[in-house]
Amino acid sequence: MSGSNASMLLVIVDDDPDTRVIFKVILEKNYPLRNVIATRNGFECLDVLAKTSFVDPSIVITDFSMPAMNGIELKHVIKATYPSIKVILFTALPRVETDGFDAVLLKPVNVDDLIDCISKFDVEI
Repeated sequence: MSGSNASMLLVIVDDDPDTRVIFKVILEKNYPLRNVIATRNGFECLDVLAKTSFVDPSIVITDFSMPAMNGIELKHVIKATYPSIKVILFTALPRVETDGFDAVLLKPVNVDDLIDCISKFDVEI
């Protein structure tokens, strides 16, 4: 979705509240021109994407293991509906299916690795 008030999104998707808060604080500090939104699950993320005006490069950073909709299921819906959005998976499971993700980070996620990963998809602002 795009519009006159569109912004570059960074959406964090994780059922763990501590992870959401930590990622949100880190990303807001490092990407002040982006709209950083933390969501509890895939359905909440999809709702945000449907209701928010955004421009590329927007990025979703999702956990793998979540109730109701896991990270792989979320990635499939995002790529089918919003193909320009980059999807980064973070997981503690090293042998999880990673096809179709734009990047994969293993937990515990190092802050520098997270910033480097997002920066690969960034354009000069």
